[in-house]
Amino acid sequence: MRVCAVLLLLRRQTRKRPGQLLSLAVLTAVAALLLNIALMLSTEYLSGLSARAQADNSPDESMLVLPGLRADEIRAEVAARPELALAEVQDVHFAQVTFPFDGSDMSTLALVFDRDRPPTMGTRTDVAEAGEPVVNPIWAPALLMYSGEYATGDELTLFTPQGSETFHIQGFYEDLFGASTNMGALYFAVDGPRFADFDTPGFAPALSIGARAAEGADAFDELQGAVGEVQSRLGPGEPGVYVPWSANGVILTEGSPAIGANVFSVSFTSFALVIVLVTLVVMRFLIANLVIRDMTVTGVLRATGYTTGQIMAHVVLAFGGAASVASALGVVASYLVLPAVAGSLSAQSGVAWEPAFSLRAALPTVGMLTGAVCLFAAWGALRIRRVTTVAALRGGIATHSTRTDRLPLDRRRGPVDVLLGVKAMLQQPAQGVILGVTVTALTFASVFAVGMATNILGDPVAFSRLVVGAVEDAT
Repeated sequence: MRVCAVLLLLRRQTRKRPGQLLSLAVLTAVAALLLNIALMLSTEYLSGLSARAQADNSPDESMLVLPGLRADEIRAEVAARPELALAEVQDVHFAQVTFPFDGSDMSTLALVFDRDRPPTMGTRTDVAEAGEPVVNPIWAPALLMYSGEYATGDELTLFTPQGSETFHIQGFYEDLFGASTNMGALYFAVDGPRFADFDTPGFAPALSIGARAAEGADAFDELQGAVGEVQSRLGPGEPGVYVPWSANGVILTEGSPAIGANVFSVSFTSFALVIVLVTLVVMRFLIANLVIRDMTVTGVLRATGYTTGQIMAHVVLAFGGAASVASALGVVASYLVLPAVAGSLSAQSGVAWEPAFSLRAALPTVGMLTGAVCLFAAWGALRIRRVTTVAALRGGIATHSTRTDRLPLDRRRGPVDVLLGVKAMLQQPAQGVILGVTVTALTFASVFAVGMATNILGDPVAFSRLVVGAVEDAT
């Protein structure tokens, strides 16, 4: 019987105020869309990169070594290290290069591999290939394609201080360690015969070493130790052995890819919190006014046997139900927006991300928003408990009032509308404070949004510098 009574009141509420519930639902859906995207980035994106690194058997550490005349000794030292569970040494050509990118010149370290000798640690996954052979072919990192700057068959001119050479892109591939400048270097590849006589000006032969350490050991320390052992045996006047670059696998989840994902995550979370704050504040006072307008109805319901709990429950269920449905729809809608976010992250990291449905993001999103709405709805409905049945039947008007009139109209001069407004503000100071906080939050969100649109979305170069920093030419 109690349940039926609540359902009858709930039906009355939804029929009488569909506009208010619809407004709440729209705001909640937008907040759910933003919050679910933020949780997807923080829970799925970076963990996905880490999982892929494990699945691809990617090295814990990758190091570029200029071996001088000691290439064979370096190979032997690396192979002899018992603390290295896995190690692979590959011949490469390397140089500090620049090439046209995003309206300017990108400067980065370039490593050219032999495509006919695929690595045993990590994988190079082809993501695009030209339909027919091209002149002077080269395989480029997928970052160049995801950014929209290059396509298969396009010319790619690599400039070094000693000269330049123009290649044509045969295809694109993904490699976690050489996918983008986030790692400090870009990996390119050419076919075996071209690699054997690679004579692009400015490129020098080197060794690329990938390693995984045994439990309790550190891959970087072991590789550094192997190189240091060879360096200790160099004779007077002999070409040196140098390490111009190295990268740790932790950078995949804690370096620049994490910065880009966190920028989006914090931004979406901030906007969602502002929307939720505004929604809850508006709903709080909306329910308070609703209680006042329905005071006589509340008195009649109490007089006819309805309990205060039943009357409060139908208010909470009406707003909470609308919030739960709207937040679920917002989660679904977020998967229509996620591909655009994933494309932006791919253009930064050089690794494609295909977001899939995640309960780890959806359930907290729906639960937090629905719980917040129900909590504030119950808070607003508490006013029902403070009104007696007799006062409710009289429209909420008590028999007498002990409150002080701080601005009596018969003794204050001035425009009546201004005096009434000041009186209302003095009678409800909490509402004025919360309104001020809400306006402040909206102002912050507006300035933040304009700043993001101007400095990130409106200037990709500035965003790249924010994420990876300014890379200067080595001189």
